[in-house]
Amino acid sequence: MTSGGPSYPFGQGSGGYGPPPPRRPAKLIGLGVALAVVLSAAALIVGVIALVRQPDTAVTATPSSSPIATPGENTSAADKALCERVGPLLREIVDTGREFVALGQSGTQARDDGITSFRRHVAEWATRIEPIIDENSNASRYLSRTLHGFVDLNRLYSANIRPGPATTLDTQTWDLGTIAYGGPWEVCHALGVTW
Repeated sequence: MTSGGPSYPFGQGSGGYGPPPPRRPAKLIGLGVALAVVLSAAALIVGVIALVRQPDTAVTATPSSSPIATPGENTSAADKALCERVGPLLREIVDTGREFVALGQSGTQARDDGITSFRRHVAEWATRIEPIIDENSNASRYLSRTLHGFVDLNRLYSANIRPGPATTLDTQTWDLGTIAYGGPWEVCHALGVTW
């Protein structure tokens, strides 16, 4: 928290990661849309086949050893406990992102040179935060889902960026990560846990 009021999630208000990388040509957008349509059609076909086909053996689920929150259940205590554990790690990755963006615009030599270090830091950070989220399955589904989404999108962004100008996929992944960060920020700050 800053002296001027609450800090905002990156990309929102003051103190954000900064502007997203520049957009790519429309030709790549068209290619992405075409790929999405093909993948959607393939998923539909697989889904229909799965519905029609009967499984040969019965599948039984193994119950989890930790309780899972059910809709409508008050998860405030579990949410607060999870927020207190992940808060410092969220602060760390926000600072890492800000430092990466501060290297310069996408495609500049300094930013390109920083990709390897950024990628390594995000991968290492993910190995520390994911077990904490998994161990706290009694937290609200919303908090758990948005935390997992935020981690996944950071991993995807760092794994896919390449030297040179940002791609449309880079920009979209960055933007979705910013949106996913809003979930833990909303829940944790409402419970008085800030970072």
